[in-house]
Amino acid sequence: MERADQTDVTLQDVWLFLDEAGTSANDAMTLVGATAFQNVLDAEMAIRNAYHRALGDASIWPDETKRRKFAETGFHFTEDSESVRQVLLAALSQLEFRAYVAYARNDLSQEVGARLVAMYGTLLSSVLARYRETALTVVFEQNSTMDPLYGKLWNVLTRDVALSDARAFRGTKSAPCLAATDYVLGVTRIHLAGNAHDFQENRYVALGRNLAYLIDFDDDRHLGGNRHPIV
Repeated sequence: MERADQTDVTLQDVWLFLDEAGTSANDAMTLVGATAFQNVLDAEMAIRNAYHRALGDASIWPDETKRRKFAETGFHFTEDSESVRQVLLAALSQLEFRAYVAYARNDLSQEVGARLVAMYGTLLSSVLARYRETALTVVFEQNSTMDPLYGKLWNVLTRDVALSDARAFRGTKSAPCLAATDYVLGVTRIHLAGNAHDFQENRYVALGRNLAYLIDFDDDRHLGGNRHPIV
């Protein structure tokens, strides 16, 4: 599996960006997600523009140290202030994409890597089936723990799902659309926790036009969402 820090868009019809959240011991739940883009170049440009708007707005940076860190790492939901979050969420609200999320309550008796592989398998079996007739590029977020497992997972999925044209890469946060998946997971995670403020719940409601489905991994249930694929 290769690195995908720069997007190469030639014959590819759909790009799928994958990420996970809630993997530490004190997290109540683990989530895995995917966002699917057709016009990935416009999406990357919109996210980069949002980054520059946030970086250039001195009013949202009372702490210069945080601003310098953001300049180096870009958007990351768990680290960004509400003001910074709103900049990217506003940009995402103007983009066409589909989001897919699976979640599970954390079980300390289960190894994190094994749980993530199982969850990705469930999520991607459904998602890849939707895109089996397209030219598809899948980007996993680079993760030192998961990197050895991504290749095995991809081999199993491509064996089980008859994909007409597909390739997979590992990408760092410099792949801008990974920030979209990170934010989808962040917004969904707050909603699922059940104690969201009104403005946070409104963000989840706004996400509804993009959320194709939400999988309760523990109970094997598909919940709500807009069920039609991007293509």
